[in-house]
Amino acid sequence: MKKACLSTVIVTCLIISNISYANDALHHKLSEELIELLDIKNNIEKSFAQIEQMQIENMEQTMENGMSEQDKNEFSKLFLTLLNYEAIKKDFINLYSDTFTIAELKGLIVFFKSPIGKTYINKTPELTNKMIELNQKYMLDAIPKIQSFVEKMIYKNK
Repeated sequence: MKKACLSTVIVTCLIISNISYANDALHHKLSEELIELLDIKNNIEKSFAQIEQMQIENMEQTMENGMSEQDKNEFSKLFLTLLNYEAIKKDFINLYSDTFTIAELKGLIVFFKSPIGKTYINKTPELTNKMIELNQKYMLDAIPKIQSFVEKMIYKNK
């Protein structure tokens, strides 16, 4: 009797762990599909290219004689080794898997495969840039007021 109960428990645990593994695999597969639909790789690569260029410009400004082409090429190789899509792809898949349920991922995939979903994907970079510009505008307007407030607080607490 004890052996039968123990066997049932073991078999049940094995079945549950296999179901869990299959769900994890499906979750990751759907996350990867959504990431591909959203063209995350292209967006990340563009972002990294902009960051790389800004870093080179910053380094050139801090160096007395600027950077040679060889130095720029060496930096680019290092940068691409450290920051590339393939290096972070797994983390993005995990991020999407942790954020969305399987049902949500399936719904998002259906949406982004639709004509309106594709339009959204195509317009997102432009929308994002406009949102950044808008945020910068408001921050530029707010910074002097924030600085003034901080200065008053410092003066008040002396």
